[in-house]
Amino acid sequence: MARRDGRIESGMLCAALILLVTPAEAYEVSGGVGLGGILVGTLPRFAVSPHAAVAWRGEGGFSFGVDDLCSVLPGTGRLGVGVYNQTSVAFGYAWKGGDFRVGPSFSVSSTRSANGFAATISTSNEGTEP
Repeated sequence: MARRDGRIESGMLCAALILLVTPAEAYEVSGGVGLGGILVGTLPRFAVSPHAAVAWRGEGGFSFGVDDLCSVLPGTGRLGVGVYNQTSVAFGYAWKGGDFRVGPSFSVSSTRSANGFAATISTSNEGTEP
């Protein structure tokens, strides 16, 4: 029973620190799963893409967001399983009807093909306006 109480106390401490340390007006947490196609080389493939995002809107219109998208390509025929992951961090300005954020993103992809294994790592800058 003491271990369970310790977990509750730790959770309450973490929640209190988050609420007291971060002066934000609003938090936004979103997520979901997308089903669709992705183009790998010259062949379109089915993809399952879970995604998650966290955004903070601070005082004075300041906005900060972290987004992560992971696409999983199931193996079909001679093509093996593939994974594509993209994470971005963005800063910007928020107003009543939306926000605008700009920041860098980092992506990693790995696909097993009929001839072997291929991996790619890339970075880019992106802007978002939900």
